[in-house]
Amino acid sequence: MDSWITVCGRHLTAALVVLALPATAPAQLRDDAFRFYGAWFMHAGDAKLRVDGNDVGTEIDLHDDLLVKKRDDTYQLGAEWRFAERHRLGLGYFKIDRSGTATLEEDVTIEDVTFPAGSSATTNFKNTVMPVTYSYSFYKSPDSEFAGTIGLHWTTLELAVHGQSETSIATVDRQASADVAGPLPLLGLRYDYAFTPKWRLLTHAEYFALKVGGSTTYKGSMLNLRAATEYDILKNIALGISYTYFAMDADADDSDWHGRIDYKYYGPAIYLVAQF
Repeated sequence: MDSWITVCGRHLTAALVVLALPATAPAQLRDDAFRFYGAWFMHAGDAKLRVDGNDVGTEIDLHDDLLVKKRDDTYQLGAEWRFAERHRLGLGYFKIDRSGTATLEEDVTIEDVTFPAGSSATTNFKNTVMPVTYSYSFYKSPDSEFAGTIGLHWTTLELAVHGQSETSIATVDRQASADVAGPLPLLGLRYDYAFTPKWRLLTHAEYFALKVGGSTTYKGSMLNLRAATEYDILKNIALGISYTYFAMDADADDSDWHGRIDYKYYGPAIYLVAQF
């Protein structure tokens, strides 16, 4: 009898302990109608460019040849609207602006302007990015969501070089510039997963083999990857950390830029999200 009472007492004690423990809420993704974010993007970048004129221009490495800064910081802004359970629209914006000054080790030709070896060249390179996306969720559960994306990655590239060289008579100034802008199509996938009610993982990948016609023609490829994790620090405010990798390898044919673009940027960002 005593042993039976002891066994029952142990089971009763265990049951009371389980009942006394706080219930753990199941992991669940947020389903807000609106998300607004602001980020500080600590990026690095590489670019090999060629701008042709009547003749083929010189392929230049912005960092190695012109000493344009490889690393810099910038801001990112964006918003997303979930207008139906499985449908989302997104809009983003950021701008990269890097510069540098170098003494040229060899002649450089940009759109029929030749900067002779020994010149002091100051270069400014700007890249403005504005993606517009639509996402449809093929699969949606309380803790995960898998969607396809389609949209446009509006991209503007601007290059300006100002060079000075000394002759026995005077200082010679030379300037060359090129810019190209256009919508690059986006096709991709995204996956979100909730670890806890407040902590989640967000990923997306976009790839496109470019062959875009119109006033500006691109032929090549584009890859865009991003992974982020967010944690709700307040009811409607989340803190996030992300990493982005973008690469574009294309031939461009535009009235203001005819040549080659091999460009990438990558790096982490820290951001805040307001979600309602």
